[in-house]
Amino acid sequence: MPSKYGQGRGGRPWRRLRDAVALRDSYTCQACGRVTTEGDCDHRVPTAKGGKTEMANLQWLCRTPCHSDKSEREAAEAQGRTVIVRATIGVDGWPVGR
Repeated sequence: MPSKYGQGRGGRPWRRLRDAVALRDSYTCQACGRVTTEGDCDHRVPTAKGGKTEMANLQWLCRTPCHSDKSEREAAEAQGRTVIVRATIGVDGWPVGR
């Protein structure tokens, strides 16, 4: 039986694809424009809705708040509920725009 080592989402093929997406997007969050190496490779159309794991359907998003908010919205939508978008608070204590 052939080994499945490195074949899953955390395997080498996924890491290579993730790195290629980060380079293509210049490590720039496609939602807010922030440049960061602390980001995530995200499916524009979720795999649960038929999205494919290919370059055209992947984007670079900063982990917080963009990727976490998008994931929360998608999970809520799948459960039939709505999510209230919370404001991001700046260092001065005032809400900041996204």
